[in-house]
Amino acid sequence: MNIKSIKIQSSLKFTRSLKAWYMQFKKHRMFRLALLDVYLKDNGIKVDILINGIKNQIIQYTPEDIVFNDSLLMEFSPCDVRAITYLSFYKCINPIHQSPILIQRQQIKNGKTVFSFLNRFTLDSFEMGSIEAYQDYELLNQVNKTDMINIVSTAVQEQSMQDFNNMS
Repeated sequence: MNIKSIKIQSSLKFTRSLKAWYMQFKKHRMFRLALLDVYLKDNGIKVDILINGIKNQIIQYTPEDIVFNDSLLMEFSPCDVRAITYLSFYKCINPIHQSPILIQRQQIKNGKTVFSFLNRFTLDSFEMGSIEAYQDYELLNQVNKTDMINIVSTAVQEQSMQDFNNMS
């Protein structure tokens, strides 16, 4: 073997080791930003972002702000990007407080609870007793979760009181 072939082999080994090192680096690359926490505030979804660095600072963003900022989005891992993208479209997928029927008023008439409902799309309003509303499956599907809990708990309390009064 001459010196030239040794240099070529040495160069090939160096290139292979450099390529292997680069592949390992690429595989275990640390991303500058990381999704730390997600929570729901009154005005929408907020995320805490950890900035990897000397001080590891935490900043707060909305998912929409991150998705529309390409340079910011490139600093996250692919898994974080997927989560942030999902969260940014969460309002479209699951609209918060967008049920078609809402409870406008709850009042007592003749010893029974009566709910006044409003259809948000047709702007029609109607009244219904708690027990009747509880038995109306279509109505319960069209109100939000909080209103449904209100209707069900009120109806169960009224029915319990009626049963108790009928027993005595």
